[in-house]
Amino acid sequence: MVSVGNMRAFQLADVGTNQVGTEVDFPPGWHTYRLKVRFANVAASTGNVVLRSRLWQFGPGDAVNGSSIAGPNTTIAAAGQYICVEATVNEDCAVDPDGPNLIAVMRLGSDAADTLPNAIGLMSLMLERTS
Repeated sequence: MVSVGNMRAFQLADVGTNQVGTEVDFPPGWHTYRLKVRFANVAASTGNVVLRSRLWQFGPGDAVNGSSIAGPNTTIAAAGQYICVEATVNEDCAVDPDGPNLIAVMRLGSDAADTLPNAIGLMSLMLERTS
């Protein structure tokens, strides 16, 4: 955890791959969704951040060590220190109706396009129903 102004957030460092994830049980009728994030730069520096989503879906009787579905790399300009940035990380995620659906957001700090030289604070994951 890291302080972002007056609130706490998950710290995603500027080196290596860092991730945070959660399990989501979707209500009936959800088929696809858009995954968005809100994050803030925790220092007075400038640069871009590269984020990617990863989805795991398995139901009763399925192996839980199966492969995941990786979203595209998304390059996002970081704002000034403690300024919230909202960005779409994956436009088209499918819901597994048998669940559970595990969702992770990763910062690819070693990617050449990730130029922000410090951590970010990931404050929220948002899911928007698309169908």
